Amino acid sequence: GGKAGGAAKPTVAQVEEAYWNILEKGDRALYINYGSDLDTTVVGSGFPRIDHIQPHASGADAPPPRARAPEPASAVIDLDALPSPPADSDVEADTAPLPSVEKFVDRYQRSPWNLNIFPNLCGMLFDCLSSELQGVSIPWLYVGMMFSSFCWHVEDSNMFSINYMHHGEGKMWYGCPGGIEAANFEAAFRAAVPHLFDAQPDLLYNLITMANPALLSSLGAKVYRTVQMPGDFIITFPQAYHGGFSLGFNYAEAVNFATMDWLPYARAASYRYGLFKKPPVFSFEELIYRLVKWPLLTRRFSKHELRLLTSEFSKCLADEQTNRDRLRTLRTHPFPSQSRAVSSCRNCRQPCFFSVVRVTVPNPPAISTTPAPAAAPRRPHLYLCPRDAALLLSREEYRGKMRLLLRVEPREMERRFRELRVALEKPGAR
Repeated sequence: GGKAGGAAKPTVAQVEEAYWNILEKGDRALYINYGSDLDTTVVGSGFPRIDHIQPHASGADAPPPRARAPEPASAVIDLDALPSPPADSDVEADTAPLPSVEKFVDRYQRSPWNLNIFPNLCGMLFDCLSSELQGVSIPWLYVGMMFSSFCWHVEDSNMFSINYMHHGEGKMWYGCPGGIEAANFEAAFRAAVPHLFDAQPDLLYNLITMANPALLSSLGAKVYRTVQMPGDFIITFPQAYHGGFSLGFNYAEAVNFATMDWLPYARAASYRYGLFKKPPVFSFEELIYRLVKWPLLTRRFSKHELRLLTSEFSKCLADEQTNRDRLRTLRTHPFPSQSRAVSSCRNCRQPCFFSVVRVTVPNPPAISTTPAPAAAPRRPHLYLCPRDAALLLSREEYRGKMRLLLRVEPREMERRFRELRVALEKPGAR
């Protein structure tokens, strides 16, 4: 390595050893700065954006053309590769051609490796959402110093993520595969710090705890390690736990994305969020339904992908029907919802997209562990998802006081399901 202040630059292994010594054996606090989750629509993106680079071009407000395959190119503009302008002696100043910067900018702002475009490439799912989401469909920027840490976690709703390092020193990454290995990882983590889980059962959702990968490996987790350098992309897969730290000053950019084969992981995340009363970034049911209704669906996705969507939509319909049948036994009758807003369940804090149960009571029972704001007025109604309403309000005093509000009528759901099946059976579909 080079010299810094007369001393040899520490190696990656030395920095890594120092990091874990500080965490596990340190006897004093060490404060580290980390600029994390910076909204690129506010602070700017390291990738060129069409609306920022070419505001004068016609159709600048339109989205970039959809790319189907990545270009074999770096995502960073090489300024040294730009042609030099002619000397004044060769041509007149007013006729000298300028460096073709626009050509390079256009190449990179339209490249599918540009993280402003990546989440909406053909085959991705977030095009159908009603609004853009920071960190999900809009990248976030991260500015770190030595030891700036991102603690063990999975992405929101078990999504994919892609991270690109623009500049600076490297970043140490530790990762564990999803699926059964994710379950093994959680068991190892609980065995490593049982007292923390006793105090905070949703510990792994809070991005506040690091544990040595060597310790986790000894307890049965399958952990891998890599170093990300400038120009490197890191992709994390659904339900893949990961964590790490910076080896020095750097800045990177990241965004989430989703494909059809992510949907089963999203369903699992939605179920667990309900258990831990964690609000999601977006409604899983709404995403499924918007996909089913999307006019471009059969043009953007293969038959295999449509089968995955059909399977998940079928499960949504079955769950919804089961919950509505349970409520019918409690003399709860369905009515069309007059509101376009999606209510959240008072108990599990999950959005109720297809339907919601409105309970009329003078003083709503304190069934949620999350306290309401002190200044919040008492409401004559509380809203519950159909599943929790059937389980929590089966007592006789609530019968007749519940109303099932349908945001999506059963006939409409069945019609959409039939259309999806027809699209699957249509000959010639890819």
